[in-house]
Amino acid sequence: MKYLRFVLIPGVLFLLAGSGQAGWFTLYPSPSGNRLKSISFLDNNTGYAVGDAGTILKMTDGGGGWVNHNSGTMTQLSGVHFPVDAQTGYAVGDSGTILKTTDGGWNWAKQTSGTTAGLLAVFFPVDAQTGYAAGSSGTILKTTNGGGNWSSQNSGINLALYSVHFPVNAQTGYAAGDSGRILKTTNGGMNWVRQGSATTEVLYSIHFPVDAQTGYAVGNNGTGRKTTDGGVS
Repeated sequence: MKYLRFVLIPGVLFLLAGSGQAGWFTLYPSPSGNRLKSISFLDNNTGYAVGDAGTILKMTDGGGGWVNHNSGTMTQLSGVHFPVDAQTGYAVGDSGTILKTTDGGWNWAKQTSGTTAGLLAVFFPVDAQTGYAAGSSGTILKTTNGGGNWSSQNSGINLALYSVHFPVNAQTGYAAGDSGRILKTTNGGMNWVRQGSATTEVLYSIHFPVDAQTGYAVGNNGTGRKTTDGGVS
Protein backbone atom coordinates (compact mmCIF):
# COMPACT_ATOMS: atom_id res chain seq x y z
CA MET A 1 0.00 0.00 0.00
CA LYS A 2 1.23 3.51 -0.82
CA TYR A 3 1.01 6.21 1.83
CA LEU A 4 1.17 9.88 0.94
CA ARG A 5 1.83 12.85 3.21
CA PHE A 6 1.31 16.40 1.95
CA VAL A 7 2.95 19.50 3.43
CA LEU A 8 2.53 23.18 2.55
CA ILE A 9 5.60 25.37 2.51
CA PRO A 10 4.97 29.15 2.77
CA GLY A 11 5.60 29.79 -0.89
CA VAL A 12 5.04 27.40 -3.75
CA LEU A 13 6.34 23.93 -2.90
CA PHE A 14 4.30 20.79 -2.33
CA LEU A 15 6.08 17.83 -0.78
CA LEU A 16 5.09 14.24 -0.21
CA ALA A 17 6.49 10.91 0.94
CA GLY A 18 5.42 7.67 -0.63
CA SER A 19 6.47 4.10 -1.20
CA GLY A 20 9.59 3.89 -3.35
CA GLN A 21 10.70 7.36 -2.26
CA ALA A 22 13.28 8.11 0.41
CA GLY A 23 11.97 11.00 2.46
CA TRP A 24 10.14 13.92 0.88
CA PHE A 25 10.23 15.17 -2.66
CA THR A 26 8.93 18.21 -4.53
CA LEU A 27 5.77 18.04 -6.61
CA TYR A 28 5.67 20.13 -9.77
CA PRO A 29 4.15 22.06 -11.31
CA SER A 30 2.17 24.49 -9.19
CA PRO A 31 0.32 27.02 -11.34
CA SER A 32 0.48 29.60 -8.55
CA GLY A 33 3.37 31.45 -6.96
CA ASN A 34 1.17 32.64 -4.11
CA ARG A 35 1.60 31.60 -0.50
CA LEU A 36 -0.51 28.51 0.24
CA LYS A 37 -2.04 28.19 3.70
CA SER A 38 -4.28 25.12 3.91
CA ILE A 39 -4.77 21.73 2.27
CA SER A 40 -7.53 19.12 2.25
CA PHE A 41 -7.20 15.65 0.67
CA LEU A 42 -10.00 13.16 0.12
CA ASP A 43 -7.67 10.28 -0.70
CA ASN A 44 -4.15 9.70 -2.04
CA ASN A 45 -5.01 11.39 -5.33
CA THR A 46 -7.61 14.13 -4.94
CA GLY A 47 -7.10 17.26 -2.91
CA TYR A 48 -7.34 21.03 -2.72
CA ALA A 49 -5.05 23.81 -1.52
CA VAL A 50 -5.90 27.48 -0.85
CA GLY A 51 -3.92 30.64 -0.15
CA ASP A 52 -3.24 34.28 -0.93
CA ALA A 53 -5.14 36.31 -3.53
CA GLY A 54 -8.05 33.84 -3.54
CA THR A 55 -5.88 30.97 -4.79
CA ILE A 56 -7.59 27.58 -5.02
CA LEU A 57 -5.71 24.64 -6.54
CA LYS A 58 -6.94 21.10 -7.19
CA MET A 59 -5.05 17.85 -7.74
CA THR A 60 -6.66 14.68 -9.09
CA ASP A 61 -3.71 12.39 -9.82
CA GLY A 62 -1.70 12.30 -6.60
CA GLY A 63 1.22 14.37 -7.79
CA GLY A 64 1.21 14.92 -11.53
CA GLY A 65 0.08 18.51 -11.31
CA TRP A 66 -2.25 21.11 -9.85
CA VAL A 67 -5.06 22.92 -11.65
CA ASN A 68 -5.91 26.52 -10.77
CA HIS A 69 -9.62 27.02 -10.03
CA ASN A 70 -11.31 30.42 -10.09
CA SER A 71 -12.48 31.31 -6.58
CA GLY A 72 -14.11 34.57 -7.67
CA THR A 73 -12.23 36.54 -5.01
CA MET A 74 -8.82 38.08 -4.41
CA THR A 75 -9.21 37.69 -0.65
CA GLN A 76 -6.62 35.65 1.26
CA LEU A 77 -7.96 32.15 1.95
CA SER A 78 -6.68 30.38 5.05
CA GLY A 79 -8.77 27.23 5.40
CA VAL A 80 -10.34 24.57 3.19
CA HIS A 81 -12.26 21.36 3.89
CA PHE A 82 -14.07 18.76 1.79
CA PRO A 83 -16.04 16.63 4.27
CA VAL A 84 -17.16 13.53 2.40
CA ASP A 85 -16.33 13.73 -1.31
CA ALA A 86 -14.47 15.81 -3.87
CA GLN A 87 -17.59 17.68 -5.00
CA THR A 88 -18.82 19.67 -2.01
CA GLY A 89 -16.32 21.75 -0.07
CA TYR A 90 -15.75 25.00 1.79
CA ALA A 91 -12.99 27.61 1.95
CA VAL A 92 -12.65 30.49 4.42
CA GLY A 93 -10.54 33.61 4.63
CA ASP A 94 -10.17 37.29 5.43
CA SER A 95 -13.10 39.65 6.04
CA GLY A 96 -15.47 36.83 6.99
CA THR A 97 -15.16 35.15 3.59
CA ILE A 98 -16.80 31.73 3.23
CA LEU A 99 -16.93 30.03 -0.17
CA LYS A 100 -18.74 26.82 -1.14
CA THR A 101 -18.49 24.55 -4.16
CA THR A 102 -20.80 21.70 -5.12
CA ASP A 103 -19.17 20.80 -8.44
CA GLY A 104 -15.65 19.82 -7.46
CA GLY A 105 -14.25 23.32 -7.29
CA TRP A 106 -15.16 24.62 -10.74
CA ASN A 107 -17.57 27.16 -9.28
CA TRP A 108 -17.44 28.79 -5.84
CA ALA A 109 -20.34 30.72 -4.31
CA LYS A 110 -19.82 33.25 -1.53
CA GLN A 111 -21.87 32.59 1.61
CA THR A 112 -23.11 35.11 4.15
CA SER A 113 -21.02 34.61 7.28
CA GLY A 114 -22.41 37.50 9.31
CA THR A 115 -18.92 38.60 10.37
CA THR A 116 -16.03 40.67 9.05
CA ALA A 117 -13.50 38.80 11.19
CA GLY A 118 -10.74 36.93 9.43
CA LEU A 119 -11.61 33.24 9.26
CA LEU A 120 -8.64 30.89 9.59
CA ALA A 121 -10.09 27.36 9.71
CA VAL A 122 -13.16 25.41 8.66
CA PHE A 123 -14.24 21.87 9.52
CA PHE A 124 -17.31 19.72 8.82
CA PRO A 125 -17.25 16.68 11.13
CA VAL A 126 -19.50 14.08 9.49
CA ASP A 127 -21.26 15.54 6.46
CA ALA A 128 -21.52 18.67 4.34
CA GLN A 129 -24.35 20.13 6.41
CA THR A 130 -23.05 20.79 9.93
CA GLY A 131 -19.76 22.63 10.14
CA TYR A 132 -17.68 25.14 12.06
CA ALA A 133 -15.39 28.02 11.14
CA ALA A 134 -12.94 29.75 13.48
CA GLY A 135 -10.80 32.86 13.25
CA SER A 136 -9.65 36.15 14.68
CA SER A 137 -10.98 37.72 17.90
CA GLY A 138 -12.23 34.37 19.18
CA THR A 139 -14.68 34.00 16.31
CA ILE A 140 -16.46 30.65 16.01
CA LEU A 141 -19.30 30.17 13.52
CA LYS A 142 -21.59 27.20 13.00
CA THR A 143 -23.89 26.08 10.19
CA THR A 144 -26.38 23.23 10.22
CA ASN A 145 -27.71 23.66 6.68
CA GLY A 146 -24.67 23.44 4.48
CA GLY A 147 -23.72 27.07 4.88
CA GLY A 148 -27.11 28.54 4.09
CA ASN A 149 -26.89 30.24 7.48
CA TRP A 150 -23.97 30.73 9.84
CA SER A 151 -24.53 31.59 13.52
CA SER A 152 -21.97 33.10 15.86
CA GLN A 153 -20.95 31.11 18.93
CA ASN A 154 -19.59 32.46 22.18
CA SER A 155 -15.99 31.28 22.53
CA GLY A 156 -15.41 33.35 25.68
CA ILE A 157 -12.11 34.75 24.37
CA ASN A 158 -10.93 37.59 22.15
CA LEU A 159 -7.87 35.84 20.72
CA ALA A 160 -7.30 34.37 17.27
CA LEU A 161 -8.25 30.72 16.78
CA TYR A 162 -6.26 29.03 14.03
CA SER A 163 -7.66 25.51 14.09
CA VAL A 164 -10.94 23.74 14.84
CA HIS A 165 -11.50 19.97 14.90
CA PHE A 166 -14.37 17.65 15.77
CA PRO A 167 -13.04 14.06 15.92
CA VAL A 168 -16.09 11.82 15.67
CA ASN A 169 -19.29 13.84 15.63
CA ALA A 170 -20.66 17.40 15.54
CA GLN A 171 -21.01 17.64 19.31
CA THR A 172 -17.52 17.27 20.83
CA GLY A 173 -14.81 19.45 19.35
CA TYR A 174 -11.73 21.56 20.02
CA ALA A 175 -10.30 24.89 18.88
CA ALA A 176 -6.75 26.20 19.37
CA GLY A 177 -5.02 29.54 18.91
CA ASP A 178 -3.11 32.46 20.39
CA SER A 179 -1.49 32.35 23.84
CA GLY A 180 -1.78 28.57 24.03
CA ARG A 181 -5.56 28.67 24.16
CA ILE A 182 -7.38 25.38 23.70
CA LEU A 183 -11.17 25.37 23.87
CA LYS A 184 -13.52 22.39 24.05
CA THR A 185 -17.24 21.93 23.47
CA THR A 186 -19.34 18.86 24.21
CA ASN A 187 -22.69 20.28 23.13
CA GLY A 188 -22.20 21.30 19.54
CA GLY A 189 -20.70 24.67 20.33
CA MET A 190 -23.35 26.03 22.67
CA ASN A 191 -20.61 26.31 25.29
CA TRP A 192 -16.84 26.41 24.89
CA VAL A 193 -14.63 25.67 27.92
CA ARG A 194 -10.97 26.62 28.19
CA GLN A 195 -8.57 23.68 28.56
CA GLY A 196 -5.19 23.70 30.31
CA SER A 197 -2.55 23.59 27.57
CA ALA A 198 0.43 24.36 29.86
CA THR A 199 1.85 26.77 27.26
CA THR A 200 1.46 30.37 26.16
CA GLU A 201 2.88 29.74 22.68
CA VAL A 202 0.60 30.25 19.70
CA LEU A 203 -1.04 26.96 18.69
CA TYR A 204 -1.70 26.67 14.96
CA SER A 205 -3.20 23.22 14.63
CA ILE A 206 -5.11 20.71 16.75
CA HIS A 207 -6.09 17.18 15.76
CA PHE A 208 -7.65 14.10 17.36
CA PRO A 209 -6.89 11.11 15.09
CA VAL A 210 -9.34 8.47 16.33
CA ASP A 211 -11.55 9.69 19.15
CA ALA A 212 -12.17 12.71 21.39
CA GLN A 213 -9.74 11.56 24.07
CA THR A 214 -6.27 11.46 22.51
CA GLY A 215 -5.22 14.54 20.61
CA TYR A 216 -2.30 16.74 19.62
CA ALA A 217 -1.69 20.48 19.27
CA VAL A 218 1.34 22.16 17.71
CA GLY A 219 2.57 25.74 17.44
CA ASN A 220 5.35 28.31 17.75
CA ASN A 221 8.93 27.45 18.69
CA GLY A 222 8.47 23.73 18.17
CA THR A 223 5.66 23.54 20.72
CA GLY A 224 3.83 20.21 20.87
CA ARG A 225 1.10 19.17 23.30
CA LYS A 226 -0.68 15.85 23.77
CA THR A 227 -3.75 14.89 25.77
CA THR A 228 -5.07 11.40 26.50
CA ASP A 229 -8.01 12.46 28.68
CA GLY A 230 -10.03 14.62 26.34
CA GLY A 231 -8.16 17.80 27.11
CA VAL A 232 -8.38 17.72 30.90
CA SER A 233 -4.56 17.73 30.97
